[in-house]
Amino acid sequence: MRGLLGPVDHKLPHFWLRRPHRYLAGYHFTLNGTEPVLLASTNVDFHRSRSFFTNPRIGGYRTEIAPGLLVVSLARSIEEERLVEEWEIDNHGPSPARFTFMLAFQASFEDLYQVRGFHGPSARIVFGD
Repeated sequence: MRGLLGPVDHKLPHFWLRRPHRYLAGYHFTLNGTEPVLLASTNVDFHRSRSFFTNPRIGGYRTEIAPGLLVVSLARSIEEERLVEEWEIDNHGPSPARFTFMLAFQASFEDLYQVRGFHGPSARIVFGD
Protein backbone atom coordinates (compact mmCIF):
# COMPACT_ATOMS: atom_id res chain seq x y z
CA MET A 1 0.00 0.00 0.00
CA ARG A 2 1.23 3.49 -0.80
CA GLY A 3 0.26 6.83 0.67
CA LEU A 4 0.72 10.30 -0.79
CA LEU A 5 4.26 10.46 0.59
CA GLY A 6 5.38 6.93 -0.26
CA PRO A 7 4.97 3.45 1.24
CA VAL A 8 2.74 3.11 4.30
CA ASP A 9 4.20 1.37 7.36
CA HIS A 10 1.54 -1.14 8.45
CA LYS A 11 2.90 -1.21 12.03
CA LEU A 12 2.00 2.42 12.74
CA PRO A 13 -1.54 3.61 13.49
CA HIS A 14 -2.91 5.77 10.68
CA PHE A 15 -5.58 8.40 11.19
CA TRP A 16 -7.29 7.52 7.90
CA LEU A 17 -8.64 4.35 9.51
CA ARG A 18 -10.48 6.47 12.08
CA ARG A 19 -12.12 8.76 9.55
CA PRO A 20 -15.37 8.00 7.73
CA HIS A 21 -15.17 7.38 3.98
CA ARG A 22 -17.57 7.83 1.09
CA TYR A 23 -18.70 4.88 -0.97
CA LEU A 24 -20.71 4.71 -4.16
CA ALA A 25 -24.16 3.63 -2.98
CA GLY A 26 -25.88 3.81 -6.35
CA TYR A 27 -26.53 5.85 -9.45
CA HIS A 28 -29.03 6.34 -12.23
CA PHE A 29 -28.81 7.84 -15.70
CA THR A 30 -31.07 10.05 -17.75
CA LEU A 31 -31.26 11.21 -21.35
CA ASN A 32 -32.11 14.93 -21.49
CA GLY A 33 -33.45 14.62 -17.96
CA THR A 34 -35.89 11.80 -18.80
CA GLU A 35 -35.80 8.23 -17.56
CA PRO A 36 -34.86 5.71 -20.28
CA VAL A 37 -37.09 2.73 -21.06
CA LEU A 38 -35.71 -0.72 -20.23
CA LEU A 39 -35.93 -3.05 -23.23
CA ALA A 40 -34.20 -6.16 -21.88
CA SER A 41 -31.74 -7.24 -19.23
CA THR A 42 -30.05 -10.59 -18.71
CA ASN A 43 -27.03 -12.24 -17.18
CA VAL A 44 -24.64 -13.40 -19.88
CA ASP A 45 -22.80 -15.71 -17.49
CA PHE A 46 -21.90 -15.87 -13.80
CA HIS A 47 -20.01 -12.56 -13.66
CA ARG A 48 -21.41 -10.63 -16.67
CA SER A 49 -24.72 -8.96 -17.41
CA ARG A 50 -26.11 -6.94 -20.30
CA SER A 51 -28.95 -4.39 -20.31
CA PHE A 52 -30.55 -2.50 -23.19
CA PHE A 53 -32.50 0.75 -22.88
CA THR A 54 -34.14 3.09 -25.35
CA ASN A 55 -35.28 6.68 -25.23
CA PRO A 56 -38.77 8.06 -24.71
CA ARG A 57 -39.61 11.20 -26.70
CA ILE A 58 -36.92 13.72 -25.75
CA GLY A 59 -36.01 17.22 -26.85
CA GLY A 60 -38.11 19.96 -28.28
CA TYR A 61 -38.63 21.94 -31.45
CA ARG A 62 -35.78 21.17 -33.91
CA THR A 63 -34.04 18.95 -31.33
CA GLU A 64 -36.74 16.32 -30.85
CA ILE A 65 -35.67 12.69 -30.85
CA ALA A 66 -38.56 10.33 -31.53
CA PRO A 67 -39.07 7.44 -29.11
CA GLY A 68 -36.97 4.34 -29.75
CA LEU A 69 -34.28 5.88 -31.95
CA LEU A 70 -31.49 5.64 -29.36
CA VAL A 71 -30.33 2.33 -27.91
CA VAL A 72 -28.24 2.46 -24.73
CA SER A 73 -26.30 -0.72 -24.02
CA LEU A 74 -24.80 -1.38 -20.59
CA ALA A 75 -22.41 -4.31 -20.14
CA ARG A 76 -21.37 -5.09 -16.56
CA SER A 77 -18.68 -7.55 -15.55
CA ILE A 78 -16.49 -8.43 -12.60
CA GLU A 79 -12.83 -8.33 -13.58
CA GLU A 80 -10.06 -8.83 -11.02
CA GLU A 81 -12.50 -8.18 -8.13
CA ARG A 82 -13.69 -4.88 -9.66
CA LEU A 83 -16.98 -3.91 -11.23
CA VAL A 84 -16.44 -2.76 -14.84
CA GLU A 85 -19.20 -1.07 -16.83
CA GLU A 86 -19.14 -0.34 -20.54
CA TRP A 87 -21.71 2.08 -21.94
CA GLU A 88 -22.55 2.31 -25.63
CA ILE A 89 -25.14 4.59 -27.25
CA ASP A 90 -26.31 3.91 -30.82
CA ASN A 91 -28.40 6.32 -32.87
CA HIS A 92 -30.79 4.55 -35.28
CA GLY A 93 -32.32 7.80 -36.54
CA PRO A 94 -31.85 9.37 -39.98
CA SER A 95 -29.91 12.37 -38.61
CA PRO A 96 -27.42 13.09 -35.80
CA ALA A 97 -28.96 13.21 -32.32
CA ARG A 98 -28.05 15.87 -29.76
CA PHE A 99 -28.88 15.06 -26.13
CA THR A 100 -27.42 15.09 -22.64
CA PHE A 101 -26.42 11.79 -21.06
CA MET A 102 -26.27 12.29 -17.29
CA LEU A 103 -25.10 10.00 -14.50
CA ALA A 104 -26.28 10.98 -11.01
CA PHE A 105 -24.27 9.36 -8.22
CA GLN A 106 -25.41 8.58 -4.68
CA ALA A 107 -22.72 8.44 -2.01
CA SER A 108 -22.88 6.67 1.30
CA PHE A 109 -20.92 8.13 4.20
CA GLU A 110 -20.04 5.15 6.35
CA ASP A 111 -17.39 4.39 8.91
CA LEU A 112 -14.72 2.06 7.51
CA TYR A 113 -15.19 -0.43 10.34
CA GLN A 114 -18.95 -0.66 9.76
CA VAL A 115 -18.37 -1.35 6.06
CA ARG A 116 -15.91 -4.12 6.87
CA GLY A 117 -18.35 -5.71 9.32
CA PHE A 118 -16.75 -4.57 12.57
CA HIS A 119 -19.27 -2.90 14.82
CA GLY A 120 -18.53 -0.59 17.68
CA PRO A 121 -20.04 -0.94 21.13
CA SER A 122 -23.75 -1.62 20.99
CA ALA A 123 -26.27 0.53 22.80
CA ARG A 124 -27.42 -0.70 26.20
CA ILE A 125 -30.70 -0.14 27.92
CA VAL A 126 -30.33 0.52 31.64
CA PHE A 127 -33.40 0.33 33.85
CA GLY A 128 -33.43 2.40 37.00
CA ASP A 129 -35.12 1.60 40.31
